[in-house]
Amino acid sequence: MEHNELTKALHEFSRQGMESAREKNAPKDAIALFETGLALLDSTTRSTISPKAKIETERVENASGTDTSLFGKILDYSDFFIRGKYERDTLMQDIPRNKMVSGIFPGSG
Repeated sequence: MEHNELTKALHEFSRQGMESAREKNAPKDAIALFETGLALLDSTTRSTISPKAKIETERVENASGTDTSLFGKILDYSDFFIRGKYERDTLMQDIPRNKMVSGIFPGSG
């Protein structure tokens, strides 16, 4: 139950944020932030997101190394390594990653 409710809420947040950012012609990095969050929850959306968001999604999922991320911020991607109860439950791993992406950048989360 927890997975379905959280995933649905985060999916809707990411989808609406992406659509709103696109409609308002927001900076491409802002759009890519929401695209990344959505792609972490729903891999079927990856064919519709920007190349920048695809790269960011892969870095978050790989959870290793340090690199320049969206907004030019240096991130240690190992921080996205899943620990605790989520480590044992692969269905739940998309939730903390999405929440971390949403909260890590200025003005988000």
